[in-house]
Amino acid sequence: MANSERLQSLMVETLMMIPLFAKVNIHHLQYIACYCQPLVLNEGDIVISETESPNQDLYALLSGQVEVLFQETGATSSEIVISNEDTVILGEISWLCKGARTATVRCTSDVETIRIDGAQLANYLEQNPDAGFPIMYHVSQLLAKRLISSDTLLKQLLWNLP
Repeated sequence: MANSERLQSLMVETLMMIPLFAKVNIHHLQYIACYCQPLVLNEGDIVISETESPNQDLYALLSGQVEVLFQETGATSSEIVISNEDTVILGEISWLCKGARTATVRCTSDVETIRIDGAQLANYLEQNPDAGFPIMYHVSQLLAKRLISSDTLLKQLLWNLP
């Protein structure tokens, strides 16, 4: 097996372990793997910058820890985004809306991630709806969970106002 075939095979195996791609047929994963690039980042590196012009790339965080920063307000999330049980997808809002980034994501430790070319992925999913449905379903669940968490925080803030 050639080195590039071996690398693509490893990427497919990795994609199969990411919840976003868990229900996608292996045939589709072989194509999607071509749009993926493994990245190793160091503590302090920026994965996504809020000041980036529109960028549709997605990131699947495989290991390590990151923090979410909001440059306009100077706020920093108090929780670490990655856990050992889950692979976090980052950049999904910009990918879906084809708009600007909504936050900065900075590594708080060494991080392994996969950069997924969002434009190529979107084009592939448009042409292959049977691959697109499970991915979009997962993204909708992810966004719903984040919306529920945000809603809960907002209610707590409003409840505790003087």
